[in-house]
Amino acid sequence: MVEYPKKYSKETALKVFRKQLNSTDKTFAQALYSRFMHQTFNNPANNEKLKTAQNARESVALISALIKKTADKYFSSVIENPELSDVFFQELEAQRQAKQDKIKQEAIENGMVLWHATPLSKEELDGGVLKGTTERPDLMWEKVFTGVCAFPHSNGAYAIKKAKDEQDFACKGENLVRLTDNRLDGKKPDEVLGYIHGHKLTPSDGFVPTVALDGTVPGEWTTEKEVSIDETKEVTLNSLRQNDVHIFAFNKNDNDMIKKLAANKSIEEQISLFEDMAAHPERTYADEEGNFRKIKVKDYYNQDKNQTNMMMLSAMKSLGKGLG
Repeated sequence: MVEYPKKYSKETALKVFRKQLNSTDKTFAQALYSRFMHQTFNNPANNEKLKTAQNARESVALISALIKKTADKYFSSVIENPELSDVFFQELEAQRQAKQDKIKQEAIENGMVLWHATPLSKEELDGGVLKGTTERPDLMWEKVFTGVCAFPHSNGAYAIKKAKDEQDFACKGENLVRLTDNRLDGKKPDEVLGYIHGHKLTPSDGFVPTVALDGTVPGEWTTEKEVSIDETKEVTLNSLRQNDVHIFAFNKNDNDMIKKLAANKSIEEQISLFEDMAAHPERTYADEEGNFRKIKVKDYYNQDKNQTNMMMLSAMKSLGKGLG
């Protein structure tokens, strides 16, 4: 059995880890984990190591390993009890599980419906159910999961490309979609682009909300089970616009620059930035590294909105002439 120094015993450490911080919904352990994350990736050497990852799965594993290394160093050199590092991460997992259970219980009591985006109708899906077939390394959740991803709001999940391949769809959160192709060019406002299928949450469906180790709740849910489809909505440019979903398209060669310009900005700030780009293609933008570029952006949200307004105005004018 591991012997802990009296000053830094496991019991004492757990009391500190579980302490709720004032004016936040985070515990001391979750705040400490955030600090470890900041220290880890404020280190240029670690950011260089991340560039060696071949894919998102490797990135998830490497991120976890680097943060664990930072934590190990802290508990060894600062706290002088290296064994507490494992206790710390075990407690973080326990707190994550507790938060997931609480969120799900409240969601079930409120009759929450989760929404999943796909280009396929219910009739086109095998068995008419949603199946856990999508593997996705989730950087926010620090995990790799295989399952169905879904969102608690219907405008937080949307399919904007009709395709035969079940994996060929855009599944995004919030009210912002960024495309690096012209897939929506020529689409009619009421043309079906895909579907969002709703599943009413149950205790046995396996769905859990994603919760990061720092206590952050991204708003996405996952399950490895097959789940029923209880409601379906068609996705069109009109329905996206009515739900305030903003869609911007740009050249994939501008993707890295746009990521840099959008970094650390809220959804609202990103939307304003892309609207500015769409309205002023002649402007030159610069990132923090001093790179300059003109970026051509297409704004589907305001384009459709303006077209609809013009059509309504034209119809009213025609009606006025008829009455005259």
